[in-house]
Order: sequence, then C-alpha cells, then structure tokens
Amino acid sequence: MYSDHNSVTENSEDRDNKEEEDETKEEDLANSVVEQTENIEHLEKLNIKTKRLHKRKRIPRLESKVRNLLQLVFNEYRYPTLELKRRLSSETGLRIEVVNMWMSKRRKINARRN
Repeated sequence: MYSDHNSVTENSEDRDNKEEEDETKEEDLANSVVEQTENIEHLEKLNIKTKRLHKRKRIPRLESKVRNLLQLVFNEYRYPTLELKRRLSSETGLRIEVVNMWMSKRRKINARRN
C-alpha cells in the first residue's frame, strides 16, 4: 500500500514537473519570438539607414551649348587627340576627365544603337 501511495505522488509530481517544463518552454519560445522580431526590426532600420547612405549622387546635366560642341567634335573625331581634348576642356570649362568620360559614354551609346 505504501508503494502505491508513493507511485501516485510520484506521478503527480512528474505531471507537475512536466507542466512546469512545458510552461518554461512556452515562455522561452515566446521570448525567442520577441527577440527575433526585435532583431528583424533592428536590421530593417539599419537597412533603411544604409540605403540613405548609398543613395547615388545626381550628376548635373551639361549645358546645351557644351553638349552641342562635344557632339560636333564627336561626329568628326570619335577618338579625339589629347590636344583636342585640352582645347575642348578650356573652351567648355570642363575637366579633361569629364570630356573623356563624355566621349566614352557617347561611343558606348552609338555602339548600342548600331
């Protein structure tokens, strides 16, 4: 009889322990979900900040007179000499690198069209 009573109390203690374990597992799971949600929100905020940092700088358009002059030279010389580029640079007020880039991009555009 004594052993039967012990087994009943052990079973009820086991059930209580299992219930406590289940409750702690549920709490841990709930905390984990909350932490993951907070992490996702934090990452989204960081992503928004980095998008703002990596926004491209808007390149100003060249004046129409400058574009027309560059186009006229390009029509005659697809690969202008350094001397011609220097003259264009001084006449337009652009740096030689800008003239080079404009010519390069124009060649690329024309190659796509043909």
